[in-house]
Amino acid sequence: MSYSLHDLNEELILIVCNFLDIRDKYKVICLNKYFNKILKDDLYFYLDENLFGNEPIQNGDILINYLNNVKEYSTLVIPPLKYYIDKKNFTFSKSVNLVSSKRYANIVINSYITFAAKNYFRLKNIEILCDFNNYENDCVIFSSNNTLNLSCCRIYTFTNKTINVINSTLIVFDSLFEGNRIINAYLSRLNIKNNDFINSIEAIYADSCKSIINYNYIKNCINSGVTIYKGLCCFRGNSITDNKKHGIKLLNIEKAALISNKINRNSKNGIYIIESNRIEIEDNNINANERSGIRISSLVCDANIGIVNNYISYNVNNGIFLVGGDNKILNNNLNYNLGVGIYSIGINGLIDYNTIKNEGVPCVYLKKCSFRMNENKLCINNCKNEVIIN
Repeated sequence: MSYSLHDLNEELILIVCNFLDIRDKYKVICLNKYFNKILKDDLYFYLDENLFGNEPIQNGDILINYLNNVKEYSTLVIPPLKYYIDKKNFTFSKSVNLVSSKRYANIVINSYITFAAKNYFRLKNIEILCDFNNYENDCVIFSSNNTLNLSCCRIYTFTNKTINVINSTLIVFDSLFEGNRIINAYLSRLNIKNNDFINSIEAIYADSCKSIINYNYIKNCINSGVTIYKGLCCFRGNSITDNKKHGIKLLNIEKAALISNKINRNSKNGIYIIESNRIEIEDNNINANERSGIRISSLVCDANIGIVNNYISYNVNNGIFLVGGDNKILNNNLNYNLGVGIYSIGINGLIDYNTIKNEGVPCVYLKKCSFRMNENKLCINNCKNEVIIN
């Protein structure tokens, strides 16, 4: 039932390093020495497989008993068995880390899980499944006014939402999800990294949040891959493909950065932005979407948009479609979009150093714009005018 301090430290150090974003090897070694001094055995509970049986319901009862009785901020390490929690609206009432010792522990629930306010919770190597005879619940995990950390987890559900967070911090790393709306967040901080979201209605919906969404794989959503309403957001290194509406949809955003993403083959626009300000779109590959690669419309009067170093090609409509705002469109490659390369209405700003190749349509169409164009490379076939100014 007990392990060496070295084994115990490994889990605790991982928690601290993830939380503080520490990657320096020397700092990790120093942390290890520090925890060797302060760590107490009663912070860790390693449950031996012999404590459990072959009945998932019995295993679930044993697990609940330990969760209700461990000390605050303890780590409960469980064997990779199947646990059935036959309890309505089970609540994690204490700050606790629930970790499977090796491979996934399988937890089946027949109601949603609530994480109590003002606590810290972490799940690692946990697979959560729903009892699909029960369709009453709106979500699987509900978190309000606390910090929830999921790493190396798998959750498969058909509830309206999988994770529903309000006024919380949600950290999700290296996990796999399949269901309807996976993450639904309001007034929260999100750090979503290295996850797979597949075959869902919508991977992430955030309202008035501060969101960091990096290196995720988002595919086959029935709606848009990600929708963000208000707040701040950063997207980096994501692959967002084959969704039935937009790849990324942003509405009324205060500030956003979209950097080094692959946004391909979505059924509407690759990136769709409405009434937003201070937008940076840089180093993305945006290809073969069934409307425009980038569409930014109905902008606030002082909107500031930078579209720099993107590769935007083979989209069914325009490469870039803009309405209003102060824009810098610099050093992009826009190749063989079926509409105009850059189509703009009522914009101010710069269109410089872009390479645009088109077949049968103009490279640039500007209507009621105040702009400067320098050193763009424009190439068209079967069309009289490279640039149309109306």
